[in-house]
Amino acid sequence: PGCGCPDDVTPTPSWVGNRALEVDPTFHSRLYSGYTCLFRSENEGGNWSWQSSIPCANETIVDLDFDATNRLWVTKGFHVYRQNSAFSSSFTDITSNLPVGTAVITGLACSSSNSNISFACFSGYADGTKVFETNDGGATWFNISGYLPNVPLNCIVYQPNSHDGLYIGIDIGVFCYDTPIVLCTLLRNGMQSV
Repeated sequence: PGCGCPDDVTPTPSWVGNRALEVDPTFHSRLYSGYTCLFRSENEGGNWSWQSSIPCANETIVDLDFDATNRLWVTKGFHVYRQNSAFSSSFTDITSNLPVGTAVITGLACSSSNSNISFACFSGYADGTKVFETNDGGATWFNISGYLPNVPLNCIVYQPNSHDGLYIGIDIGVFCYDTPIVLCTLLRNGMQSV
């Protein structure tokens, strides 16, 4: 109460429950958050403005991440959106060839050194449809699922200052990925290669 957050009237949806939140890495007073709509605050959450170029339709925002040039990437329902430039209020749908007809996007991770490289992970039981990478800013995506088990993936995190190292949380554990391709699983008793 009293936070100035958007309420439950579209395009200002409820702020109770799970929602995505990301702090701008270069301007820490700037926040992005949302549930069905995306909002931006320039004053640490004191006031919020609706980022209207991402539709507020029924789908919820799943994940937010900044790329190396400080553009925000957003996963919402069956779509991935990329901010057109740092601090911009306009976004472009870059879902292109992602397999959103067979699996649900559950996470997004952007490279900290190359603004064209990002990764998306998927839930569900579509075998081989687990992790996709783009190296052209979202124009095309390619499958890097490899030998990941056919269980839902829940989240993905990029390791800064790595060779595109990723940590992927799935229903049965945490997997890591690095290039040249090294795939391992983190277990309670340590790390094993697979």
